[in-house]
Amino acid sequence: MGGRAVAPLRELALLELCRSWRPSRSLAGLPAELSRTVWDQLKAQHVRQAQQAAEDAPPPPIPCSLMFPLVRDVWRVSELDLSDSGRWITDHSLGALVYLHGLKTLRLTMCRFVSDTGVAQLARCVSLSTLDLSWTELGDTALPYLAGCRGLTSINLTGLAGVTDRGVSALLTLTGMRRLALAATSIGDVALDYLTYYLRFPEANTAGAYGFRRLQWLELSNTRITDAGVGKLTAILEDGKPYGKVSC
Repeated sequence: MGGRAVAPLRELALLELCRSWRPSRSLAGLPAELSRTVWDQLKAQHVRQAQQAAEDAPPPPIPCSLMFPLVRDVWRVSELDLSDSGRWITDHSLGALVYLHGLKTLRLTMCRFVSDTGVAQLARCVSLSTLDLSWTELGDTALPYLAGCRGLTSINLTGLAGVTDRGVSALLTLTGMRRLALAATSIGDVALDYLTYYLRFPEANTAGAYGFRRLQWLELSNTRITDAGVGKLTAILEDGKPYGKVSC
């Protein structure tokens, strides 16, 4: 009899868990397989409640708050693509990403409702290494905040017309940088002076705290860089080879 009672008790526990669901609920230690059962029940509950509220209307999209405890505690997200999400992704949305402790790659292409100051919250994503902010509305003011993401090795700033030479200088504390895309920005030759300064004058690089010594890939197409600027790049040799791969 005890065995026959297990299934109903499990269903009751599942129903109670979903009935009292809230974004702050902790699911630490919940097995991933069981989390899928919980998620199925939450979705079914969402549909039932929507149907009761308006019988003829289609069920509304599942809100992010419904899956938040699962994303935070169970689903170990390492790569997240939120490109072209319109008004769904705002500064407030970025604040929630801090709970994704394993997040390494984040793509926010075309997310035009994220502000310069909003990206400051990404500095709390300590495992973040790859960030795509292409074709957003960000500019120079955002770049010092990005410098707070000390683990970044790849940044895509393509299409950010508000990024200028001065803004680029704020990134030089990201010494682990390997890939940097600055295509279709407003940078010019001065930006290359900043990018190469600590290679040309290593004595100024106190304790190795500045510069892109590890940079392997640099995208500079559709900018204001001249032939003279490109010459500065190719003149920098490392082990007898040109300074990484330059696309202009």
